[in-house]
Amino acid sequence: MKNTIILFLLILTTACCCKSGDDNKPDEDNNFAQYFRCKVNGEDFQSTGDLTCEPLLFNYFPDSIFGTPQGYLVLRGRNCIDERRVGLRFREAVPQVGTFSLLQPMFADSALPYYSFEPEPGQMNRTVEKLVDGSVTFSRFESRTEEKLGTVEGTFSFTVIDTIDQTTYNITDGEFRFRIQHSW
Repeated sequence: MKNTIILFLLILTTACCCKSGDDNKPDEDNNFAQYFRCKVNGEDFQSTGDLTCEPLLFNYFPDSIFGTPQGYLVLRGRNCIDERRVGLRFREAVPQVGTFSLLQPMFADSALPYYSFEPEPGQMNRTVEKLVDGSVTFSRFESRTEEKLGTVEGTFSFTVIDTIDQTTYNITDGEFRFRIQHSW
């Protein structure tokens, strides 16, 4: 019995005292917060969700797949409580770092930013996408490698007009950061 206790204490002490040489480095994969946030006409927009509703969406298709065109890129935030969405879609995108006009993006054939909301409870969402002006800055756009996941990060702002009631929506102070799960 005494030998068993000594052996147990020895194993416990060894396990508690082991220290890896990387312990002082932050674990980027575990400490990485994804987000998509902005202001809509000065009011904070936060992407929120639960197990039944995904608040964040990032997809990039360098090649055409299942009817999705080559170079399709989408970044979106969704508030699952009130069903508001803010998104940036690009066609024929070739991702690169820099600041770009949404009216004539140099890295894509076209940009389609939008704001979507539920006009009245229970009604279908209305998507507002008539672009007046806007820009996006990609500060990081790194594909996944064998060693680590990729990252897309940046800022955005844009103005769209609702063609039904002519309401203007100013999307400002936009920030996003997503993990890229796939490589290309």
